[in-house]
Amino acid sequence: MDGYIDDYIKAIRRNEVRDFFFGKGEYYFYNDSDGKRLHYLSFNNCIEILGEQNLYNRLSSDYIDILKDNDVTLQEFYDLLMFVVLYYRNALFCYEPDCYHFEWVYPEKLTRLFNVNYERLKNEGDTKEIGEFLHELKEYNVDLLNYDRVNVIGSKTVLPRVPRTTEGEFVVPDGIVRIPDYAFAECDKITSVVMPDTVESIGAYAFTGCTSLKKIRLSENLTFVGRNAFGEGISLGCDDVPACGLESIYIPRKVNKIIDFDTFSKCMSLKSIEVDRENPYYASYDGILYTKDMKSLIICPCGKTSKVVVPSFVTELKPYCFKKCLKIEILYIQYGVKKMHSRSLAYCSGLKEIHIGIKENIEQIVSENLLFYAKISEHCVLYVPKGTKDIYKKVLFESKDINIIEEDV
Repeated sequence: MDGYIDDYIKAIRRNEVRDFFFGKGEYYFYNDSDGKRLHYLSFNNCIEILGEQNLYNRLSSDYIDILKDNDVTLQEFYDLLMFVVLYYRNALFCYEPDCYHFEWVYPEKLTRLFNVNYERLKNEGDTKEIGEFLHELKEYNVDLLNYDRVNVIGSKTVLPRVPRTTEGEFVVPDGIVRIPDYAFAECDKITSVVMPDTVESIGAYAFTGCTSLKKIRLSENLTFVGRNAFGEGISLGCDDVPACGLESIYIPRKVNKIIDFDTFSKCMSLKSIEVDRENPYYASYDGILYTKDMKSLIICPCGKTSKVVVPSFVTELKPYCFKKCLKIEILYIQYGVKKMHSRSLAYCSGLKEIHIGIKENIEQIVSENLLFYAKISEHCVLYVPKGTKDIYKKVLFESKDINIIEEDV
């Protein structure tokens, strides 16, 4: 993969950057599997050669030069966006403590040119794939079409990465607007964090590895929570190492994205997620996180113990919503559930009893792999409504050794 970065360096030296980004001449790489051009861009080698901030300045300059005439094709615009997306994928999922001290912050001129070209292309063809890229970037809290002068790395509004030797309580300075990706990563001696209400976003993996962190006070103006913000980090590969030591957390009223199963992945001490009643996107009941309408169960905290009853008004169990809830022994899934992902109960190996009250459309709702992904032991018992045992045995063929008992529901 580093060879492609070598090609970028070579293209810079040859003044062939446009050819490199658009895969022309010797910079063309073809993928036989789907007939499309290969897009690979590993940044580590280029950072070593150019320096991190110099690389981002160079990329911005190249993009401005390419977009300034407002004449790129739909495919060319797609290719440019692909390189941007790959940067964020690489920066997040190939994390190293001593790498990525800066971020690629887009000049105002570049965001304006992205906007101008995109508006033109929307009138010329199908921009669905481009729209998907733009949506993915927003999951990294990046809006390519709108310049944000507040969240510029290095300014007083963005928290610098916190030294891993920091101990005890950490108070985020007043005026900080953004806590960036990996800001507190592996600060395993921090016990509590207090945020001022100026903070609006928390980046991906921001608190991963904070194994001693028991309490955190989130900003009342927080709107964005990044991927795995308190969850399992890339560098923490050991299954017996918790991602974060939080025991409870309170979600403020303005948070609207992203909270999913990975947000608190492997927070093994987390027993309760509470949500401000005025939050229009999320709600909580008995310490479990739901959508505002209470119809979709999003996250059951890993620290929940003994018995959990999914309310009858819940119609959907989100993917991995009970992921690694190892301490739950008895689980009731009631008749109201109409949609359940095959991995909803992933790694719930401590279960001893599962009561499923679904009587109708069992084949369409219950996945054959539901218990397989749960990794339950042979001693777990599945309770189902009277008259449905044979249907469940047929659906759960891969778990044919499970003991199934009928009961009144």
